[in-house]
Amino acid sequence: MTEQASAENKAQAGVVLTGVLAAASVATFVWAQRGPGFAWDPEAAQWIKDTIPGLKTIAALVAWPVARQWPFSVAVLGVVLGLGASRHPRAAVEVLGAVAGGMLLYGALAALPVEIAPSKETLFYGTLFGGVSVSLAGDIKPQASAVLWIVTGVLTLLPGLALVSVGHPPSAWVISMLLVASWLAGLHQLIRA
Repeated sequence: MTEQASAENKAQAGVVLTGVLAAASVATFVWAQRGPGFAWDPEAAQWIKDTIPGLKTIAALVAWPVARQWPFSVAVLGVVLGLGASRHPRAAVEVLGAVAGGMLLYGALAALPVEIAPSKETLFYGTLFGGVSVSLAGDIKPQASAVLWIVTGVLTLLPGLALVSVGHPPSAWVISMLLVASWLAGLHQLIRA
């Protein structure tokens, strides 16, 4: 297989993945509104609260930068400037686009008259850390990329679990993660095209 054919196959797979994730996001968002939430939300929330200690403290720490706005903005600016100053200026643009898209998604969907809105913190953290991971995946060593993905997973999962402990439904976290994944996949396709 030639290099050009391989690149075309990757591009087609990326488009299909983006479409599937976007469809799953919309379907899950609509499905969650019918309940409101999923039938398993109360049991899942109770299990999370009972199983993982200290989540209320983590929830306060996770929510503070986003609620105050300036700490999260400073973190995004620091990441973007750091990537721009390094050998990864394209990654800086992708991360900035990822976070801006997460903010726009939250603003648009939270304005709708719905019962279950996406989790603001999950959208913001997911697009920031996920944007860094996606944008750097092909530019760094595989071991470093694996570590980055693990850190991204923890830093994206933790806000969702923590916020469930203070009353957010798990379905909002599921919706948010699907939105993050579909936005990052679509943006990555646009940037790399």
